[in-house]
Amino acid sequence: MSNHTVEIDELSVVHIKHQNKGIGSHIQRFVMDQYLDKKIILVADGEDTPREMYSKQNYEYLGFKYEFLKTEL
Repeated sequence: MSNHTVEIDELSVVHIKHQNKGIGSHIQRFVMDQYLDKKIILVADGEDTPREMYSKQNYEYLGFKYEFLKTEL
């Protein structure tokens, strides 16, 4: 969190039994309601992102970023 932004990163409802019940949406809505004066940045995985949910919540796609971790062989 900074003076102007709040970041949501690695948000997931882990157990499949509890997915698609609006839990993630409620958590995001809570953050948005708590920080009305800040820009909310949502960091999501490229492959398994629930894009439809984010679209319904008026998130705007800004771009894609690759990250790599180099390890010793």
